[in-house]
Amino acid sequence: MLFPRTDRCPHGAPLWRVAGLVLIALGGLGGCAAPPPSALAAITAFQARAVLSCLYGVSLEPRGVDPQTGAYHVYRIYVALSDTELLSLPALDSTASDGDIAHHRFYPNMAVYARRAGIPNTRAYREAEAFCLNVVHTYRRTGAVAFHSQPRARRTLVFDVGPSQQVVFAADTADAPNAYWRRFFRTGNRLDNQWYYRIQ
Repeated sequence: MLFPRTDRCPHGAPLWRVAGLVLIALGGLGGCAAPPPSALAAITAFQARAVLSCLYGVSLEPRGVDPQTGAYHVYRIYVALSDTELLSLPALDSTASDGDIAHHRFYPNMAVYARRAGIPNTRAYREAEAFCLNVVHTYRRTGAVAFHSQPRARRTLVFDVGPSQQVVFAADTADAPNAYWRRFFRTGNRLDNQWYYRIQ
């Protein structure tokens, strides 16, 4: 795993293409030296990587599967306030009412997030709510099981796409924060200049 678990332990563009990438990449994770042409084609077609920026410094893990919908159940998201400080926020979806949100265990942390993000008090709740909705919405559209990002990894995202299988997005490998990442980006299974895959 690229990131240690810290606790047993995003609007707009067509992120279904990331889901296509993830599913196609899974077909090519069987140890072949070169990624399949279909995976490269999916990456070439993907035009909205900037949308992933809302996931920087955020991690999310599901806690089982909703038996009614078959979707992964997500209760909270982890936001890195610094290299050593994580804040738990409610994992919201569009069906959550104000009452549901207000009774969520991590509702009080939304004010903490807004304050640390420099959001004025008059907009604190709505902007924190929009952030939580955006993260969960983007996560759902990627088709990944979970994702991880931490400040020390800068603009690098790790998506769990299956048992022991990960797809890694690096906005700029020159930003690799340490020897591990420099070695991984140099020698890892590269799909293109920004996407890699890993079998654990």
